[in-house]
Amino acid sequence: MKWKVLITCPHLQRTIDPYREYFKERNIEIHLPKISQKYSEGELSEIIHDYDGMIAGDDEITANVLKNAKKLRVISKWGVGIDGIDVEAAKKIGIAVYNTPNVFGDEVADVVMGYIILLARKLHLVDQEVRKGKWDDAQIRGISLKGKTIGIIGV
Repeated sequence: MKWKVLITCPHLQRTIDPYREYFKERNIEIHLPKISQKYSEGELSEIIHDYDGMIAGDDEITANVLKNAKKLRVISKWGVGIDGIDVEAAKKIGIAVYNTPNVFGDEVADVVMGYIILLARKLHLVDQEVRKGKWDDAQIRGISLKGKTIGIIGV
């Protein structure tokens, strides 16, 4: 039997090539529809009926979407948070829901480091002033991180 899997996670779509053989060996036909960020409830409702599985991004997977998912047996969220998926509705109709812990750990760490520098140097304020044409007023002074100890809590 051939399984049809819908992949709506933009990041996975961009990096799918190393996994193509894995899917092929397991008789899984993958579908990579054009997507910018996520599918809306209406967009998913129109196409979900065709698929046995879904690797989701930040899509709106509501009870309304799931009622059209006649063949769907599994949703795997490419990421940690499954808040965009109506897990209770999925459970009621026998669709398993999974996530992928730690999948974006490096990316989150990169963003945290970027924000530390942005906030310490007040680059966001400098950017706002320069965009207003106020280069002289943009001499906002942040702090240097040299010699500082930084603690990150809650990331």
